[in-house]
Amino acid sequence: MVKSLCKAAGTIVRLLFVICAFHFSIFFAVSANAGLEPINCGAGPCPEVLASGQLSGAAINSLGEVVWSQQDGQNPDQIFSSTRGQLTNEPKWHFSPAINNLGDMVWVEYSNGTPYGYTLRGIIAGQPVTLAASETNWIGDPDINDRGEVVWIQQDSQNYYQLYSNTRGQLTSGAYYCATPHINNQGDVVFTRSDGNVGPISNQVYKISAGSTTAVAVTSDVLDYRSTAINDSGEIVWSERDISNPASFSRVVSSVRGVLVPPTTELWGVDLNNCGDVVYVTNENGLNKLYRLGSSAPCATAHLGVFHGNGVWYIDSNGNGAWDGTSTDGLYTYGTGLTGAVPVIGDWTGHGTSKLGVYDNGVWYLDLSGNGAWDGTPTDGRFVHLRHRPYGCCTGYRRLDGNRNHENRSVP
Repeated sequence: MVKSLCKAAGTIVRLLFVICAFHFSIFFAVSANAGLEPINCGAGPCPEVLASGQLSGAAINSLGEVVWSQQDGQNPDQIFSSTRGQLTNEPKWHFSPAINNLGDMVWVEYSNGTPYGYTLRGIIAGQPVTLAASETNWIGDPDINDRGEVVWIQQDSQNYYQLYSNTRGQLTSGAYYCATPHINNQGDVVFTRSDGNVGPISNQVYKISAGSTTAVAVTSDVLDYRSTAINDSGEIVWSERDISNPASFSRVVSSVRGVLVPPTTELWGVDLNNCGDVVYVTNENGLNKLYRLGSSAPCATAHLGVFHGNGVWYIDSNGNGAWDGTSTDGLYTYGTGLTGAVPVIGDWTGHGTSKLGVYDNGVWYLDLSGNGAWDGTPTDGRFVHLRHRPYGCCTGYRRLDGNRNHENRSVP
């Protein structure tokens, strides 16, 4: 799936430029935010309040969308979005939502009725999924990257809390209490861990690098660390507190930028996107508040790709400028059998993410589902009689409409 993100439907379009030659095309993304250092507002009045009430977790993607869980006044905690409003409305608890740059989401549901217990659910590539479930053992703190890998914490048979992945299995073991994992698009995972010794329990930050199974300590001191997150540039943020001082408060710290939020209150739910924006939740005199430190504007990282005339797409998913094979990068077939088809990229559904497409002899075939394959209509879109043929390749086209049944539909 194409990782380059487009701003559309009311925001600035982020263009992909394509150079076409012979039977293949090379395209690349240009980010208007590239190279800009986010401002450290730890000492200033920069954080913006997004929500207040009974809150229990938050996450932010690189499109600027923030999701969180909050009581809605009628049901237990439900999931809300800064751009789409309330997303769930069921008589069960929804907590710890996470969202990637493709709009995929995961969260944990809890029910004290029938069925009882914890369930890790999600919507990935438009399809509802159940990733884990237990009637007895706690499940929580999920996160998801753009490749669809999900990490979470689950209580084991010895009542310790271990780190799991839907693609790599159980990542930690032993007499430890792991918490708040976060995964970036390279596959690096950060989390906190304590050994549960008698006395004040100090949680430290650990990292499991992509391709490794070894947890390496990022911090090792007397402070207590919670709510870790890591972005694609390797920056890590967390909350920390001096547990030797009962009167101390938590603060938000970056491994690159230092203190971002001074120790003024109790806080949790820290998350970080590729723009450097941070969200966190505070408890201020019994009222929870969700803050965003940074901007709501999207940002994107450039990713190369190659389209061959036989309909094969090679996508540099990890953004390192090299082809690393299908275990790391993306190989898709879209446009097979359409001799002379022109590749196109755009936000066809208005969800803020780029998707594949091809133009052939007056007909546009658009990957509305975003899975990198032609699924036929109405899942994907077929549009005819468009006036102008694209020059080489084009992106950032407006959302066409809300109707997904586009077979033989004329587009002006």
